[in-house]
Amino acid sequence: MPAMRSLWGASSAPAHHQGFGAMFGFEELAAFTHNLETAFDEVRNGRLDITSELIDLTLQALDRIRAMLEEGMMALRRPTRLPAPGFSAN
Repeated sequence: MPAMRSLWGASSAPAHHQGFGAMFGFEELAAFTHNLETAFDEVRNGRLDITSELIDLTLQALDRIRAMLEEGMMALRRPTRLPAPGFSAN
């Protein structure tokens, strides 16, 4: 099973980038990927076995991450409405 753990470790590398997500306002995404990274750490350290259920959950998590990224990108693309020049909300 060491080869499988090595492959699992390599596949988890993108989850290390959760800090970048938080820097750009993707706090929910950062928290989600942090939890996923915790599971990957458990596998790497031999405290959690790789099972079909874990693989299924990981694939579901990747789908959720993709959806979260798409939602965030759509929010960033929305035009920001600025007040008209000389207009004060006070």
